[in-house]
Amino acid sequence: MSFGQKRLFTFAWYLDANPDVVVADELVNGMHYEWIEDCTRAMEGRQVFVTAQNPLLLDHVSVSSPEDVTRSFVLCGATRTDTTHREVRWTHPSAEQAAEFFRYYENGVLRVHEILRTERLW
Repeated sequence: MSFGQKRLFTFAWYLDANPDVVVADELVNGMHYEWIEDCTRAMEGRQVFVTAQNPLLLDHVSVSSPEDVTRSFVLCGATRTDTTHREVRWTHPSAEQAAEFFRYYENGVLRVHEILRTERLW
């Protein structure tokens, strides 16, 4: 089996063993584009936590409203508290950010990762 095939098989086994929650680190690494789409569909209805440097996975995320945008994304930001410390905060997009994201999303011109970058959310 190729590296991508092993990852796909392992992920399918993981989904079968964990019907409610998915925790995935760099899921798309080594996978064909079609497999990524299949994996995204297979995660529907579960609480999903993913890390991704590659935008391919994000482009398969679908949202149906600004409220859905707020529920679907968690933003991580860091600010300096002094010269040696940073404070890390996890937040959902604001109502304004979600509305603007959804406006671009509905337009269909930009992909999800492009919207996140354009809106400075990623």
